[in-house]
Amino acid sequence: MKSTERARVKKMIARNDKVAPTDMTWRPKSTATRKSVAQILGQQDGMKALKREFDAVTAKATAEAEAQAARQRKAAVAASRKRGALRNAMGRDRIKGFQAVGGLNNLTSDTPRFLLQTPFEISLVGANLTEHRIQTGTSFARFGFVFGSGRNSAARVHFSYVWQNPTDKYVLINAHGYVIFDGYIEVGVNGGFWPGDRAASLSVQGYMSVHDWGQAPFLPSATTLTQTAAALNESDGGFGAVGAIAAKDVFRGFDLDTSLYIVKPGGTIGLVIAANFPYWTGDDGGRVVADFEEGGHRVTSPGVLIQIVS
Repeated sequence: MKSTERARVKKMIARNDKVAPTDMTWRPKSTATRKSVAQILGQQDGMKALKREFDAVTAKATAEAEAQAARQRKAAVAASRKRGALRNAMGRDRIKGFQAVGGLNNLTSDTPRFLLQTPFEISLVGANLTEHRIQTGTSFARFGFVFGSGRNSAARVHFSYVWQNPTDKYVLINAHGYVIFDGYIEVGVNGGFWPGDRAASLSVQGYMSVHDWGQAPFLPSATTLTQTAAALNESDGGFGAVGAIAAKDVFRGFDLDTSLYIVKPGGTIGLVIAANFPYWTGDDGGRVVADFEEGGHRVTSPGVLIQIVS
């Protein structure tokens, strides 16, 4: 392209941005420029007709994909209603198994163990709790969310337990925190005649952090490895993209363990089991859905098992 032509295109883009000053202040400059070019080219008669034809095809494909996703969600809700007993048994069996064998490092059956079956608090950041209950061995949280384009954040459920060293000595402990996910997740991206930043990603993760609650600022002093129960990603930002939807029924439990953590004499520690749901969506399109509230859907924390090693 000649320099005079480039200058002319730049002027057209600048003039168009002034006429239609959509809220692009926080978006990358390339996104604003791409939209401006699309608006300018879209004024051509041939492009208008082609776009109308494409939009009709895309609308039909989107409707079919959304109908399929709705059927998957309905099936996931029905499945969750049937596996309530299995979910509770999963938590009990995991705890009983580690109590019987002593857990990490081949500890003997006479290793001192402390089973914490009721968190003192259940909280949620990044979304709204539909219901939560603190009850022995089956404490749970229920929630759901739907977020659209231009998001990059996480929703996170916290089950907070507390334990105090009953001895007058420093002790080393191993800790097992249990979490069970029972829910449904979905990601989707809309189609587009023009290229754009259309993408969506959502993960279901669990981890446990240990805090010295006897000393400020109470920040985590140990964190387990993050375990991923499910993850979905979709990206369809090219020219003439029809969009895409992906969904998954989630049912999985984890033993989140940390070993050889030092607790001072009479010291108090917090053990926080986190059910983490990081997500992001593109500036030009994307949607993430999490359902941990319908039917039997929920996030459950059966408890925390603590073992004194020495």
